Amino acid sequence: IPGPKGIPIVGNALQVDLENIHKDLLKWAKEYGAIFKLNFAGELIVVLNSFDAIYEALVIKSGDFAGRANDTFRVKTLVQDDDVLFQDYTEKVKYMKKLMLQGLKMYGEVCSNIVKI
Repeated sequence: IPGPKGIPIVGNALQVDLENIHKDLLKWAKEYGAIFKLNFAGELIVVLNSFDAIYEALVIKSGDFAGRANDTFRVKTLVQDDDVLFQDYTEKVKYMKKLMLQGLKMYGEVCSNIVKI
């Protein structure tokens, strides 16, 4: 994937005007095309800058893009890697989500009564 060359360690972070980031992204889209990459302090960011690129990523190849971002600063939950919110969308997560929704349906009214008290 093409993209502007960054500075070691900080990548492209110093090349972006945060007040007018849309102008920088538009400039790079004209230079590198509808899909390009940026590096912000070691974090790879892929920019999709056309309807066709976004449609292909989110509809046609949705399975390839269904995962969660690898956020090293996320708060660990008490259940370690068994959370539903921050995991990639796998069969295990589908099952956990199903169990969670069943629990909410079963105990939802009881929980709302507890909150009212």
